[in-house]
Amino acid sequence: MATLASPAIRRSFAERWSQAWEQKLEAINQSPGVVLLAICVLYLALVVPMAVIKLLWADEFVTYYIAKLNGIQSVWNALGSGADPNPPLSHLLAMWSLRVFGDGAFALRIPSMAACLVGVVCVFLFLKRRVPVVYAAMGACFFLSTAALNYAYEGRSYALMMGFSMLSMLMWVETIEGERRWAAATMLAIALGAGIASNYFAVLAFFPIAAGELVRDVRRKRIEWSVWIALAVGAIPFFLFLPLINHSISQFAPHAWNKPKLEVVADSYTEMIEVVLIPSLAILAFGVLRLLGEKRDRRPAVLPGHEAVAVFTLMAYPFLGYALAVTRAGMISPRFVLPVCWGFAIATIVMAYQTIPRNAMVSGFLLLLFFSWAIARDAFCAYDYVAQRVAFYRVVDTVPPANTLVVADSLLVQPMFHYAPPQVASRIVFPLDFNLIQKYKHEDSLEQNFWAGRGVFPVPIVSLAQLRENPNYVIVATHGNWILQTLEAGGAPAKMLAIESGDRDIGGFTPLSHGATYFFEVGRALPWDEQYAQSDRDATNGWERTHRSRGAVARGMQQ
Repeated sequence: MATLASPAIRRSFAERWSQAWEQKLEAINQSPGVVLLAICVLYLALVVPMAVIKLLWADEFVTYYIAKLNGIQSVWNALGSGADPNPPLSHLLAMWSLRVFGDGAFALRIPSMAACLVGVVCVFLFLKRRVPVVYAAMGACFFLSTAALNYAYEGRSYALMMGFSMLSMLMWVETIEGERRWAAATMLAIALGAGIASNYFAVLAFFPIAAGELVRDVRRKRIEWSVWIALAVGAIPFFLFLPLINHSISQFAPHAWNKPKLEVVADSYTEMIEVVLIPSLAILAFGVLRLLGEKRDRRPAVLPGHEAVAVFTLMAYPFLGYALAVTRAGMISPRFVLPVCWGFAIATIVMAYQTIPRNAMVSGFLLLLFFSWAIARDAFCAYDYVAQRVAFYRVVDTVPPANTLVVADSLLVQPMFHYAPPQVASRIVFPLDFNLIQKYKHEDSLEQNFWAGRGVFPVPIVSLAQLRENPNYVIVATHGNWILQTLEAGGAPAKMLAIESGDRDIGGFTPLSHGATYFFEVGRALPWDEQYAQSDRDATNGWERTHRSRGAVARGMQQ
């Protein structure tokens, strides 16, 4: 009797479970405000701890020290000199954030966290216009599962670029469909202009809107003037910043680390959308095959044609970015085209809703998949950043007690100067010789930052001629560093010290060094106790003179 009843019991359980899922999902669909609040809480729960855990890295220190100039004119002058090849908005927001919230990494990152949160809210609202709330929540969770989230807690311009690009997409739809169209058009112009004022590659945000609106106007045989006027007004900052753009290209492009190569297109998809690209492509491929097989009984399109064109253009960001880099910019990195993640978030969810059965089981599974993916990925990143922090402080703790520390790694020098104890930081100098760096390292991007910002960044810059005047110093660098190659080519190679720093995790998503760090001694070897005593006696002398005579040092540098 029990065996005969078992299938019925199982069916009853499955039915109850399915009904419970349907009730929960229906509750989600009926509560968009609560769901949006929950997404915001999830976002903050993911990014706030990371903003606390993660150490500032080299690029963030560029923003940090420029922001600490604490004046609009001073920031503009620093950017005009080439201290950073970015427009001023991210630095000004960081400046105001540091004033209000204190001098620290978390305060520096608040503008980025806020900007990316705006983007997450916008992608939810964009999707909610076309799909049920549960699918809009999936889209937000999909984005939180990509590598774009790493830039939400980084004190640079990329989060602002992402936030303003998604805001502009939402404002475009509001401009053509909303009740307050001119107000939305005004916000569209502001979002586009603010994007350009944050990152020059934000000019790509014009392409999806222009492509979509062009298709819409052709179909309607009527021009939507409010959109095109907003695009024109939003482009004004680009022309205002043109002198900065031209100066940055001429300064950084000749020996940039990120010269345009065709493989950057593929890297942009695999590195920015990351592992969640696999289920995304599976859903998109299944959807295309399903649509091709349903020519007669096809469901009504979820997105209007003009929006589909705009989303497809968003997905093509890496191709557009590569074309821009080849024709003019001369530099590109996968993070320059981060808004591609918005395109895939929208397209994946729309295709899932369009072609996959719309039942509680499927909807619940997809929501749980992307939600769990976001949490798991963030936990993995947190572990990685903790390991990186431990590895970095192992390097700091094992620094030999030398009178002069020549930190020759351009990624390592600013973090080490900032986080090391004063008795160590006061002995740090950064060597610079562009001819030799270009010969051995083949790129000089960060060195260009440091040289142009030598009145902004606090680390003393020294030439090789000045180092040769010192009878003994320690180099902190990776194997193959340009200064080590120079010394070896000159017949006086540096001696590697038998000190194990245990820094294998110092790399990562935003590395604190170009690789494993080693210590090398140059000049007359001193017993460590004698070196320590000497460095203790000379703490206010030696290379600290460089702080007081930076102008003289600058005049002696090789250009």
